[in-house]
Amino acid sequence: MPHSGSNCELNPRLATPLSPAPSSPPGTTPIITTWYHHHHHHHHHYHHYHRHHHRHHHHYHHHHVTLATRAPSLALSEEESAGINNNNSSGVKQMFRLFSLWRLLQGMMGPRPVVLSGPSGAGKSTLVKRLMQEYADVFGFSVSHTTRNPRAGEVDGKDYHFVCREEMEKGILADEFIEHAEFSGNLYGTSKKAVEVIRDHNQICILDLDIQGVRSMKRTTLNPLYLSIHPPSIEALEERLRGRKTESEESIQKRLAAARADLEISKEPGIFDAVIINDDLDEAYNKLKDVLSEEIQKVQASKKN
Repeated sequence: MPHSGSNCELNPRLATPLSPAPSSPPGTTPIITTWYHHHHHHHHHYHHYHRHHHRHHHHYHHHHVTLATRAPSLALSEEESAGINNNNSSGVKQMFRLFSLWRLLQGMMGPRPVVLSGPSGAGKSTLVKRLMQEYADVFGFSVSHTTRNPRAGEVDGKDYHFVCREEMEKGILADEFIEHAEFSGNLYGTSKKAVEVIRDHNQICILDLDIQGVRSMKRTTLNPLYLSIHPPSIEALEERLRGRKTESEESIQKRLAAARADLEISKEPGIFDAVIINDDLDEAYNKLKDVLSEEIQKVQASKKN
């Protein structure tokens, strides 16, 4: 349980300093590139669809985004291949070594994490639960730390790691958190350890982050996939929030204001690899699986070996 004062001891979960994940070697290309839908590319594409609805709500329109997997190019000519064999081409040999090192590092780093972002009420938690049920051995959910008090039914270590402010501030100063933010007077954050534990089990780590957390994550070397889950409209989001009957009017207005800001920021190019409009839950879930299918297959294949 969170408490205050100087008696707060550093939680062993946060006590061990963690080394940052290795960065990509120079000369390699990113594994995921965002392509706009009008580009013609020969790689397999994951499409983001936006089903059009006949509603009176104002809709937020997004670019149709495609994901393409790209590996460093190793198209060697016969002369270059001969150069490797005859020790005559040090440049190509160095490139080959870098590529081999990059593949080795990828294996050591484990599966790529997945960052889910989007307004409160967009349906992120429901989609994550379905993923975890269908692919229990593939995905692991990163449990965040917070200094707020547990709500009824919340379990320490499952819903959040509930810690006191002094403990969390020590962890932040020791660079043990990937990202952290303060909301309504409480600290929230994702520890490096939480992500590494899931990766070490050869699972895809799912992180639920706000825009501030997404920006912090982009400063790390974890190289996750960035996905944004959107409601079909602000009006639909307000309906969902009111339907919960757990939010005060002040809380609803705060969440709606934050949602408008999130939706605007998400239009910036390069922020997200894909945007999924959650109007119909089954359709949104199928689109999410489509986007993640390649990563899922990689983990499943590695577990068979």
